Formats: sequence, C-alpha cells, structure tokens
Amino acid sequence: MDGELVVFRSGRPHFPSLQQREHVSDPFKAELLAKELPATYMVFDILLLDGQDCTHRLLLERKEILQRVVTESDSVLQSRFVEERGRAFYEGVVREGFEGMMAKRKDSPYLIGKRSRHWLKVKPRGVATCHIVGYTEGEGERRSSFGALVLATREGGRWIFRGKVGTGFKGEDLKRLKALLSPLRIESPPFEDIPPVKGVRWVKPLYRCEVLFQEETREGRFRAPVFRRLLS
Repeated sequence: MDGELVVFRSGRPHFPSLQQREHVSDPFKAELLAKELPATYMVFDILLLDGQDCTHRLLLERKEILQRVVTESDSVLQSRFVEERGRAFYEGVVREGFEGMMAKRKDSPYLIGKRSRHWLKVKPRGVATCHIVGYTEGEGERRSSFGALVLATREGGRWIFRGKVGTGFKGEDLKRLKALLSPLRIESPPFEDIPPVKGVRWVKPLYRCEVLFQEETREGRFRAPVFRRLLS
C-alpha cells in the first residue's frame, strides 16, 4: 500500500508532533511518545495485492480494492475522496485550516517515482517578508553564486530565525543577490540566539525578500520555503 504516517491533534494532522516522534531514537522515550502521540497510517493507494501488480489499474478500481482489503482501526484509516465540486471542497479545506488537497484523475495509473499531470497537489501558501542575514556557499551549477539564503524576520522588537530558502531563484536572481550580499559580509551572526548553520556566510541584514512557505514549524522556521522576489 501507499500511505502516510500522521499524528492527529484535535482531529487534525499535526506536523510538529510527527517530527517529535521521528526524531526520537531512545526506545524508552519512543514507547512513551507512542502512547502520548499515537501515529495513524493514512492509506492512499494500493500497489500490490497477493503478488499481483495493481499499478496499471485505474484509480477508482484501486480505491475499490482498498475498501475490500483494508480494515480500519485507531491506527489505520483510508483516505476518503469526493467526486466533482472540487473548487468548493478546496475552499472548505482551506477554511478549516488544513494544508490543502490532492486532485487526481479517476482513470489515472500509479506511476512509481514519477510526477505527472494526473495528480496535482493544491494548497495555499503563506507569504512573509524576510531579512537576508546570510547565505551558504553554492555547489555545482551554483558554485559562482550561492546555495541558499539565510532568513530572519523582525517582529515585536526582536529577531526570529526562519531558516533557509534555496529554491525559486532565477539565473539573474542568483547573480544579482551574490553581488549585493558579498560586500555586506560580517564575521558573526547579526543577532544573538541564532542556531548554528553549516557553511553560512553572515551579512548585514540590509536587504529583504518575499518568501512563500507552507507553514511554520514549532521552532518558527518556514516549511518548504520558496523565494519569490527581492524587495527594494
């Protein structure tokens, strides 16, 4: 089967709680967290049944098979679906504060390890204005520019570290940002209590950028950030 582990809080998937479970290696602590933050396996699809390949079957056929073979419990649930009224469903999902939805063609096969237009992830994104406080050295095609920007926001008179953004840049963005940031390099972080970042080159926080992100982690960092534009 294909699915995803989630940890629910108040009936909603709670990603920070899942991270808390994943980052524990001590068996005793893991056992305690399993009781405090029980995980649920959400079943999306079926790939193999009794040795028979199901990936070539239509999506609705695979969903019918799941309904026959999966017994739901507190730890195993099937991912439900709706047909038609996709826009209204999406608006309801967002209104309730969920991450988004998957839109899938009913006649789609299961393409292992491939992206396609058959399945689309539809989700809203947050927007934030961030100060650029550093950058990491680039590798490969980015050797002459940088790998990622290190970000922070200024809120309530204090700095909040937001992590790094390494995607969304165009070729001209990379060259322009490297030229702007290089003269601003400083030896130490521009504010206190910033966690260590490997291979970072700190800069004076004179430039700001706009970033799209999926959500904030428990530590205040942006999950899946994407660079949008440099602000004047």
